[in-house]
Amino acid sequence: MIKTFLLIIYLSTFSAALKVTDFFPILKLQNQFDKKIVLPMSEDKIILISFEKKTSQALNQLIQTKESSFLQNHHIKYISDVSTVPLFLFKVFAQKKLKKLPFDVYLIQHKEGKSINKKQGKISLFRLKNKKIINIQFIDIKELDTFL
Repeated sequence: MIKTFLLIIYLSTFSAALKVTDFFPILKLQNQFDKKIVLPMSEDKIILISFEKKTSQALNQLIQTKESSFLQNHHIKYISDVSTVPLFLFKVFAQKKLKKLPFDVYLIQHKEGKSINKKQGKISLFRLKNKKIINIQFIDIKELDTFL
């Protein structure tokens, strides 16, 4: 009985992960200016997701070196998971910093990103075609420029 229960828990943990040929999950998010959006959109080709402060900072710095319409021109959506930051601290500090960026950062503020694949210290990159995942990569900060 206990073995069966543990097996079910083990399998359910891995079945939640996204894989190639899955449709990317619908996420209702807001950007740093509280503009609401539902992702993915049909034209989205790449979704970049950062789950850690260090990877978000590196991604922000890299995108700022590109032309101002880089994300839009390449049909890229950038998502940052800020769900671990207490709401008060986010509103007082983090959101103010994000508002200085010249591009949209869509924010996971609650549990929306729980089923999204991630690896510590990496940025999750999902390539999409008609909202369907055609490739999943986990990118190290040092390799990021070669992927964008």
